[in-house]
Amino acid sequence: MHAQDIDRTMTFSVGAQSEEDTKQILITVYEALLEKGYNPINQIVGYLLSEDPTYITSYKNARALIRKIDRDELMNKMVKRFLVIQTLKVVLLLVIGMCILNMVRWVFLPHIQN
Repeated sequence: MHAQDIDRTMTFSVGAQSEEDTKQILITVYEALLEKGYNPINQIVGYLLSEDPTYITSYKNARALIRKIDRDELMNKMVKRFLVIQTLKVVLLLVIGMCILNMVRWVFLPHIQN
C-alpha cells in the first residue's frame, strides 16, 4: 500500500450469481418441492414475496440453496424476461399477420384483376 492510498476506501464485492447457477438452483428447488408434493410455483412465489424460507422445503438442501439467490436481482430478471417474451409474441403475431395478408393477396388479387 502506498502513502497516497491511505485515504482511499477499499471496496469489496462478492461476485454476482451467474445466470446458469441461478437457473440450476431454481431447477433443483422446483424439483425438490415437486417431489415433496408441493406446488413449486406457488411455494417459490411465496418465498420471493415474503423472503420467508419456510415456503421452501429443506429436502435436497433446497431451502439453503434458494437463499443463495439475490431475490431482487431474480425478480428483476424475471420481469425483464416476461416483458421480452410478451414483446416477441406481439412481433411474431404481426409477422404472421403480414404473411397471411400477403398470401391472401397472392391468391386472390390475380383473379380479381383478370
